[in-house]
Amino acid sequence: MKTNKILWIALAITTVFTFTSCDPDDPEPPINPNTPNPVDSTFSQIPDGGFETGWSTQTADAGQYLEYQTAAFYTLNSLHAFPNALHIDGPITAIRDENAHSGNYAIKLKTDTLHSAQLTILIPGAMGTLSTNYINDFLNTGGSINIKKPYTDSPTAFSGFYKYTPVAGDSASISVVLYSNNTVVASGLLKEKNAVDVWTPFNVPINYVSATAPTHIEIICSASAGYDFSDLQHCQGQVNSTLYLDDIELTLPSSKK
Repeated sequence: MKTNKILWIALAITTVFTFTSCDPDDPEPPINPNTPNPVDSTFSQIPDGGFETGWSTQTADAGQYLEYQTAAFYTLNSLHAFPNALHIDGPITAIRDENAHSGNYAIKLKTDTLHSAQLTILIPGAMGTLSTNYINDFLNTGGSINIKKPYTDSPTAFSGFYKYTPVAGDSASISVVLYSNNTVVASGLLKEKNAVDVWTPFNVPINYVSATAPTHIEIICSASAGYDFSDLQHCQGQVNSTLYLDDIELTLPSSKK
């Protein structure tokens, strides 16, 4: 318990530096330089499903790194942006990969570890419908991270191309959940435990359990299926398990195509 408290105290300190540090006379807090610029939060089809344009260079004490952000997706790469003074080494788990299915780039999601002086935590290689302030969310809510975004369409499937390199029995997952506020109205899940060495199509049917119109969507793509975004200290998986994705899209009603 002591080490957990030390880590989250450090996270709290980081949050103060990152999200609230400003001159008292400033009319608004400055934009955090380690967070990509705000993007339009609305979408119907997955924006930049080919992973070509959502990358931005971020600067942190640990050096420059690439972040991926669109209206739909964000990654865990901001864990790399801790100030050096906190002695927390956060990994880069979402990587721009040039071995694409089409175009110039794909995304490479690689499970790794976060290190502090007292603790090592497994961080899944993942992207999802995360808030860009997910660390702040965790601290303010006592552990809950917002992993869904406003969404009002009714897709029937989530598809694309993938490769997967598991380590020691790990498995990858691609999950889609649609909500009406906090009630699940539809979901779909793909789990993969086998190595997939070449670009392979996937299709995740989204099965509806209610006729209620969706208000939110949650999508998580992870190289380690044992993730826990309600508490990042309890994720399970294997370091170096790697999921590659490209050309992803939602199958929308015909009126939206």
